[in-house]
Order: sequence, then C-alpha cells, then structure tokens
Amino acid sequence: MDQAEKYSAKFKAFLRENRMSDKIEKMPVAILDEYLRLFYSQLRGENGALLSPTTLGCIRSGIHRYLTGPGVNRQINIRSSFFVYFAYISFRLHD
Repeated sequence: MDQAEKYSAKFKAFLRENRMSDKIEKMPVAILDEYLRLFYSQLRGENGALLSPTTLGCIRSGIHRYLTGPGVNRQINIRSSFFVYFAYISFRLHD
C-alpha cells in the first residue's frame, strides 16, 4: 500500500468512526474542506502528541495524490491555501 492509499484509508476510517460519509471521491468541496479540517485537528502520534509539520505534510500529500490520481481524477488541490481554505488553516496551525 502506497502513501496515497494509506492516508486516504486513514481519512476514510476517521470519517466512518465519526459517522460521516467517506465518499471523498465525489464529495462537494465545501464538505471535503470541513472533514479535512476536522481530520487534521484530530491527528496525533502514538504518544498523543501533535504530529510534526513534516508528517502532516506527508499525510496531506498522500490524500491529495489519492484524490487527483488514476481512478479518482478529481480536479482539486487540497494543498492550496485558497481552494480548501479551512482545512489549510487547520493544517497550518500545527506548524
């Protein structure tokens, strides 16, 4: 399993555990934005500490590759500070 599959599966598991739709492949951008914001804010390491900015970047890039890669091909950039604004702000708060 590559990072795109690993982190998109982790994101989907988070959504299911919180009784949210895990259909990220076709989800409206505003909802995806909100779900990513919640996901980023809940991420912790095995010891309960916040993840490093580098680790968060890997997770975000993996989810981005999943969404824009073969099979899904969404025209979305979750790494952009303007496209998925609230998730990006949540992500940056960890820096």
